[in-house]
Amino acid sequence: AWPVYKTNCQNLAIKADFSDCLNEEVIRFQRYYKKKKAKAKKAELEPSVPVGKVYERCELAVELREKFKLPQDQIATWVCIAYHESRFNTSAEGRLNADGSGDHGLFQISDIYWCSYSSQPGKACGVTCEDMKNSDI
Repeated sequence: AWPVYKTNCQNLAIKADFSDCLNEEVIRFQRYYKKKKAKAKKAELEPSVPVGKVYERCELAVELREKFKLPQDQIATWVCIAYHESRFNTSAEGRLNADGSGDHGLFQISDIYWCSYSSQPGKACGVTCEDMKNSDI
């Protein structure tokens, strides 16, 4: 993620304005219609295996602020990184590293230090690499 940050997200002039995404009235409106949509789809079966999700730009910005309490001045940076690393796709997987390692999930977290391939969570994050690719960021 850091090479992407340095080349694409570090310059303050290119950071997007997220005021349109983080407007409280807009968020309440979106939540209301999201609940209505969920009720309409209630009859559909849930997948038995967690699946990835592709976020919309504002949807990710709101989740980073609301669910993860990310400071507003950092949201543009993290949304920028997610866009350039995975195009907002939580199930993205990259295998382009020269050392044979792979990158996983929304922010393309490396499996060298941060996740394990075994069924036992491990390494620094205490999660499996598969857990990095589901819809729960």
